[in-house]
Amino acid sequence: MAMESSRLQAAVAGLRLAAEAVKELPGLDSLFDEYRNRADRLEQSRFTVALFGAFSAGKSSLANALLGGAVLPVSPNPTTAAINRIIPSSDEQQNQTALVIWKSADDLFDDVSRSLAVFERHIDALAHAPKIIGDIDGSQVSRSAKPHFAFLQAVASGYDRHVSQLGTESLVPMNEFRALVSHEEEACFVDRADLAYDCDVTRQGIVLVDTPCADSLNARHTDVAFEYVKNADAVLFVTYYNHAFSRSDQLFLTQLGGVKDTFALDKMFFLVNAKDLAASEEELGQVVQHVRTQLTAHGIRSPRMYAVSSQTALLARMQQQGQLSAAAEKAYRTRLRVAADVSLPDPSDALEWAGTASFERDFKEFIQTGLAEIAVRGARNELERAVSIVDDYILLAQSDASIRENKLKQLSEVQVQAIHLIGDRSADTEWLQMEQEVDELLYHVVQRCSFEFGKTFNEAFNPGSLRDDVTDVKAALRRSLDELLRDTAAALTASLRATSVIVERAMEKNIREWRNRLEADVAKLIVQFRLPKLDWFEGITPHFADRFGDEAMADLKRVLSLFRSGKQFFESGGKAAMRQEVEERLQPHLKNYMDDARTKLLQAYGERFIQCVQGVQDDLSELAEDVCVGLRAALAQTVDLPLLEERRSILLQAIAYMDERTAVSL
Repeated sequence: MAMESSRLQAAVAGLRLAAEAVKELPGLDSLFDEYRNRADRLEQSRFTVALFGAFSAGKSSLANALLGGAVLPVSPNPTTAAINRIIPSSDEQQNQTALVIWKSADDLFDDVSRSLAVFERHIDALAHAPKIIGDIDGSQVSRSAKPHFAFLQAVASGYDRHVSQLGTESLVPMNEFRALVSHEEEACFVDRADLAYDCDVTRQGIVLVDTPCADSLNARHTDVAFEYVKNADAVLFVTYYNHAFSRSDQLFLTQLGGVKDTFALDKMFFLVNAKDLAASEEELGQVVQHVRTQLTAHGIRSPRMYAVSSQTALLARMQQQGQLSAAAEKAYRTRLRVAADVSLPDPSDALEWAGTASFERDFKEFIQTGLAEIAVRGARNELERAVSIVDDYILLAQSDASIRENKLKQLSEVQVQAIHLIGDRSADTEWLQMEQEVDELLYHVVQRCSFEFGKTFNEAFNPGSLRDDVTDVKAALRRSLDELLRDTAAALTASLRATSVIVERAMEKNIREWRNRLEADVAKLIVQFRLPKLDWFEGITPHFADRFGDEAMADLKRVLSLFRSGKQFFESGGKAAMRQEVEERLQPHLKNYMDDARTKLLQAYGERFIQCVQGVQDDLSELAEDVCVGLRAALAQTVDLPLLEERRSILLQAIAYMDERTAVSL
């Protein structure tokens, strides 16, 4: 997939031309710096595309199909997978080399401690981990605890080889990178890896991020994954044909549904992989409709969906490059249902059948007319603002001498009034609105948690985990309670992450409206006062605890004594009684959890709010001074009128150049 960059290049050229046009004009120093900085950002721009999906959904094979080769290893273990970024090669990092960032000792200690807690084991130091892990009896591990056991076994197996690398970085060749991220005993020590790979996609500045699945045991992965949801330019979610969504997948989809409508552009793409498994087009349509229904149930309305076969697409790419081995061609023919004595179809036709060609066309259109055009339009609007300012200077310079003299006398007083107005304007009302918004959103989080509690309880306390033939019933009950608390906290955390984005967008809206009202009031004093578009810098989502405190477990353990037997529990009302008691005892702990979440939200966004308001006031004060410098020069005719007209002509040329090269529709 190739993404044309001519639009951005034209915008960069137009901005550099405009920067030269306003250079050394009185009062336009800030525009000169702004144009140069904006041009630099566009020139170096990269589009981040984040891949999400369940284990074995085919994320890696889809990435390989897009990249045109077997770049990422397929199906690394879901519990140990690292975050992999495929980036453009550069002088700093050559093609087909990977920068591997190893976990810190503290991070690995936290990961190991969390998994050991599932088996009621603890360590005081990381060095004790292999011995403690070796004491766990694998034959007694429950189904829900198996991922933790597998992770711990991988740590014990690779500990001696990799303990010295913790907290370091390594630059390794591609074959070593593939081994590191695909073998459990290696991958569990890796935090993330950046692979430089030269292909059509990366040459266009696209960074492809392959994230671990939602079932990853690494607690930091969930926070990092959500930051990619927020800040990536595009999100691709891959699900496997006819696979049910796990609870972790459902929580992740709920987060996507919670934030989808907050973005200026719908940047989410949903792909149903392995379409070649469908027995007919009718069956394929039914599966796609089922996935669509599931997405809608999680708040993802009108999802952009594609049925694809990533493996077929990758084989078609290999055919294009003349790299099909005999075994690969046999698999390719099987997928396409083409006999051995029949010529293979053209690769472009195979890509159409695989569904990736349709997806890539729409994705390319999204990049070009969505992301790129927003950047181009923003640049063009700024040039139009410069033309308006220069027009005002020319008009004032051409006005009658007596009018100019009178305006010049008033200018100093007007400037002082404007600066005072900007500095004295409070945003307290807007912040009170934010606090009310936070409280209302948190109320709905608790309501959703209460609504889902029965389902979560039933999944944790199920007949399979509490059979009458279970050897240690008390241990099984504790595991069920621990699962209930973990799943409840995980659901709360997922909702709170989505809530934080809504809060952030509401804060941006409030500050933007406050700024616009302030601009209008300043413009009553200085008619020529025109603001650039507000640049909004994303905040960092607060970290929310993904579990209740130890006191919650200690308190609720007392309720487990209500269990008499499997028959009494599941057939004679014992389960309902325990659920009611657990829910009542959980309430104070839930309140403490939500109070802590409220404090984190208000503290994080309160600090950000103050920074933004102060930044706006500083920018407006500087702009007011710049405008007055330019007005003073025009009124006193210290700036050459022919020079102003010449620079205005250059600005118009820059706009015309951008329009011609980008075909911007305005």
